[in-house]
Amino acid sequence: MNASTPLPEPLLHAPFTVRDVEKAGLTRSRLRSRDVVGVRPGVYAPADRMPHPVGLAQAVARTDPHAVICSVTAARWMGVRLPQRFQTEEAVRIARTDGRDRSRRRWIIASTASYRPGEVLMRDGVRVTTPARTFLDLARVLSEEELIIAGDGLICAHRHGPLAGRPPLCTLDQLREIVQPHSGDRGVRRCRTALERLRVGSDSAPETVLRLRLEEFGITGLLLDVRIDCPDGGTVLPDLWHEEARLSIQYDGVHHSDPAQISRDVERNRRTRAAGAEELRIMHRDMTTEVVFRGQRVIRAVQLVVEAIEARIGSRGW
Repeated sequence: MNASTPLPEPLLHAPFTVRDVEKAGLTRSRLRSRDVVGVRPGVYAPADRMPHPVGLAQAVARTDPHAVICSVTAARWMGVRLPQRFQTEEAVRIARTDGRDRSRRRWIIASTASYRPGEVLMRDGVRVTTPARTFLDLARVLSEEELIIAGDGLICAHRHGPLAGRPPLCTLDQLREIVQPHSGDRGVRRCRTALERLRVGSDSAPETVLRLRLEEFGITGLLLDVRIDCPDGGTVLPDLWHEEARLSIQYDGVHHSDPAQISRDVERNRRTRAAGAEELRIMHRDMTTEVVFRGQRVIRAVQLVVEAIEARIGSRGW
């Protein structure tokens, strides 16, 4: 097969190895064609297509027994909540456990690392850091708030609703345990600070940010993963719940503009009122618009929540 012959379909959409080429019936000489680029020794990709970082990391790890997919790349593979700059990062992050190859090449950020038992697992035939160890590694590249958002996603679990019983990627105890033997490592102090502010039950990054902003303003008593039983036998699942005020705080993202979702939201509000509670809907714009409230510059959502609480119970040290 010469260079003008198109690559087979399986090799067009992901990085591939020499073994993949041979299994496709091609010779190694095909790898010298202009439409193929070498990513690293033994790993190749179509020259006109940027390989997806997770797929590239898997290909690299399959060819190197000392490679561990780690940090941002491991987090993306797990679906961890990351800031936009890392959701679109083109390079992959690979740690080697033999002390070699600490360099940066095209598409690859390599480092060296040593791992304790239980910090690396096998997934799809390659080594990747566990969710807890990934959290520890993320502390080196994320801000404290970004780390809290990621951590809330890792430990997210529910006792109520359609997601009840689904296991989290890891538990809060596992995150605490991963930090203990790494005292003095870079990022550990940030981990410890973030761990104090993690909460189980946050379904999205905006929900975590909303909770953090309310706590920073001084709002206490906010609960997650609460079920409100309604007179008609139905239930309401608030994103955040203030028990004393019986206030259900719901964050409505973009999908809440769908007609079917609008209908469900109306029913939810009616059920909330029937249960003797009040619903406050927070929109995306409330999270991005700043106002001056009580002498502080805050997002508008904070003002709305404070006013809703005070409308129900007055200013009683919330």
